[in-house]
Amino acid sequence: MAEQKKEPSLTVQTKPVDARWSIQGLSKNVTTVMDKNPSDGNIYAFINKWFTIVLLLQYTEKGPVVLKKKLDDKTEWPSSTPLSKDTTITLNGLDKNKFLEDKGCPKNLSP
Repeated sequence: MAEQKKEPSLTVQTKPVDARWSIQGLSKNVTTVMDKNPSDGNIYAFINKWFTIVLLLQYTEKGPVVLKKKLDDKTEWPSSTPLSKDTTITLNGLDKNKFLEDKGCPKNLSP
């Protein structure tokens, strides 16, 4: 019987990052700020401080992939509440697909 692949979740960092970061910088952020393993196959989303560039990071079977997308307009981005220490939001299924579609991004970065 064929093994079914688990659909990757999407973890969104609510605090902006430097859009010049590469795979190493984004991976370090996933490890230190999000307290997650960047090579777990899930997708990690970041926004720049002007809310005009989305960065997606996913480690696939063929290696790490970073997608950088310039948005047409300043976009709405999830924010954490002032009392919350959590700076991430995890989305799955339809919520994940809608979030990525709204930003004009693919649902999965795997080739």
